[in-house]
Amino acid sequence: MRNFIDRLVNGITMYKLIMYYLLGLWVAAAILSFFGVFSFDILSLASSSFVILVSCLLTNFVFSKVFKVPVNIESAYITAFILILIITPVAPFDPSGLGFLIWASVWSMASKYMFAINKKHIFNPAAFAVALTALTLNQSASWWVGTSYMLPFVLLGGILVARKIHRFDLVISFVVAALITIFGFSIFQTNILVTLQKVILHTPLLFFVFVMLTEPLTTPPTRSLRIYYGILVGFLFSPAIHIGSFYFSPELALLTGNIFHILSVRMENIF
Repeated sequence: MRNFIDRLVNGITMYKLIMYYLLGLWVAAAILSFFGVFSFDILSLASSSFVILVSCLLTNFVFSKVFKVPVNIESAYITAFILILIITPVAPFDPSGLGFLIWASVWSMASKYMFAINKKHIFNPAAFAVALTALTLNQSASWWVGTSYMLPFVLLGGILVARKIHRFDLVISFVVAALITIFGFSIFQTNILVTLQKVILHTPLLFFVFVMLTEPLTTPPTRSLRIYYGILVGFLFSPAIHIGSFYFSPELALLTGNIFHILSVRMENIF
């Protein structure tokens, strides 16, 4: 079985594997929404997906021409599907909701070109976009993919992705740090087993770690730095972490980790 899995993931590029993984999650979500599992219907999912995909692809094309760099169409599809899976679909003719989708899509693509070093983006594009929309539009991602219904699909595909890109050290360090932090803040409030059930079944923790945290371009290149990176983001991922009245969200935790990555690489080059 292990050899079969290795042959399967090694016979496809990283970008294609992640793209097919996200497409599979979308298909699963579409089927579940058709049967009324989610609060939104399949028409809202389809129309919102169309708006995000078109906005991402057009923006990516325009910025690639302006900055004179090759178009990475697979990367654009990946970012678009991430946004689709973390932003709650809106009704087809909701102006405010559609504006949110377009704004997030445009900035996710723009950030790849505007905030880059040696033509490699600094921030996870989807995380940057939803953090910016929360700040400017007061509309944020719901991370609706983090449900018990989607868990089997997220877990199965996520393991394949982590094996393909050799990021289990990052996955484990993040999950351990996140669970310890969450348990530490809730140990006197709820039962540990109840907390564990909520974290695994009703949060985007697994989607976040398998899809967004492990993005190769925004993660440290060495094992030791990846472990520190995973611990930092895992600690900040806990909803109880705050500075005064400022609370971290999953996207802000990831952006903080992206900054750590850049600084750590710079320090390594200096010393």
